[in-house]
Amino acid sequence: MNRRLPLEKVLLGAIVVPWRARRAFLRGLAIPGAALVAFDVAWWSTNGAHIEPWMGWTLWASYWLLIMIFSITCHRLVLLGAGETALLPPFTRREARFAARMIAATLIYAAVQFGLLWSATFLLANVGLENAANDGQYWLNWIAALAGVYVFGRLATMFPATAIENPTGLREAWRRTHGNGWRMALVVGPIPWVVNYATGWLYGAAPGLWGAAGASLLIALFLVFQVSALSLSYRELSAAAEPA
Repeated sequence: MNRRLPLEKVLLGAIVVPWRARRAFLRGLAIPGAALVAFDVAWWSTNGAHIEPWMGWTLWASYWLLIMIFSITCHRLVLLGAGETALLPPFTRREARFAARMIAATLIYAAVQFGLLWSATFLLANVGLENAANDGQYWLNWIAALAGVYVFGRLATMFPATAIENPTGLREAWRRTHGNGWRMALVVGPIPWVVNYATGWLYGAAPGLWGAAGASLLIALFLVFQVSALSLSYRELSAAAEPA
């Protein structure tokens, strides 16, 4: 059985490691980070404008490509150090494998969340509890989301593994996180919700140019924290799995 993930150590390290190596992080993340901020500002500046569906999908894919490159660079900075990152990140077979794993994990997350939500709603409706299903929709959504985050967390160590060219499949990632599912859910789950509510609270739906830039920088900082925490979780769990 795997040992317990030291969550406090991981979360503290996600702040300390980037700070201690801040010059390397600034250098390595400068281009993908600037591209992310510019993309966010441009997106917010066109809020409400009509965009053709194909253009919307293209922009969405481009945004996630930037997040992927940013995340890979951050994983490599945490796990390998500054010498293993390039000023202009390339797109190689490593990035293609990372993208495939992102897609696979996201689809599994969506299947768990929506499958559980649909099953619970269908079951309640078919035993004559339609009102209960409607009244409890809010809590059903949260329960389904938590189940999806749990499964995603169990699979998430394959991202840092792939970033350092140690490809890990779904089965190996699931095995590595055995006994630490909810701790991994805490590593990967709360940050996107925190960022979403924090940026909305600080800047509103129409933040303006400087507000959009500030929100984008906040998102980038939270992304560094979350990716660093995931990298350190992978290191801890991999070390625990090695024979003494």
